Amino acid sequence: MRESAVEAYLMAQVRAKGGRTRKLKWLCRDGAPDRVALSPGGRLFFVELKRPGATPRLVQRLEHEALTEMGQTVLVLDCKKAIDDFLATT
Repeated sequence: MRESAVEAYLMAQVRAKGGRTRKLKWLCRDGAPDRVALSPGGRLFFVELKRPGATPRLVQRLEHEALTEMGQTVLVLDCKKAIDDFLATT
């Protein structure tokens, strides 16, 4: 499965639950998570998407750590099951 298929599945499933996703890009900086997922209850999640078995690059891990230290929720999702498990808890 390609990363784009994982991303499309995330977008469809979040939308089906009444939420929204937005694509992210940091200006003049690398490492931004791929998407922000917004739930109807007002929760926000930063989501890094990967193809199955892939892991974030160092610059991405550092950005994830910085966001987490600020109290943000950062998820790395690499398959449909991971997305379903995440959505089951929101």
